[in-house]
Amino acid sequence: MDGLDREMLQLAGHSETVHALAFAPDGQTLFSAGRDRTIRFWDVAGGRERIKLDEHAGPVLSIAVHQLGKLLASGGA
Repeated sequence: MDGLDREMLQLAGHSETVHALAFAPDGQTLFSAGRDRTIRFWDVAGGRERIKLDEHAGPVLSIAVHQLGKLLASGGA
């Protein structure tokens, strides 16, 4: 053991399978995308959902964050 306290963060929000995850460059925001046709923005420190996007007509299969954190791309069915 390395002596560090480790805690698993459980985020409740998606109603179906999560297909993709990506962190913002600063590590403070986690993006998730899934079969429920949503992309969610999570506050990593607080474990809270900040934004929910539901514009996809089908499952969201992939997400990518620009290296400066100013653009999020998604792809889906």
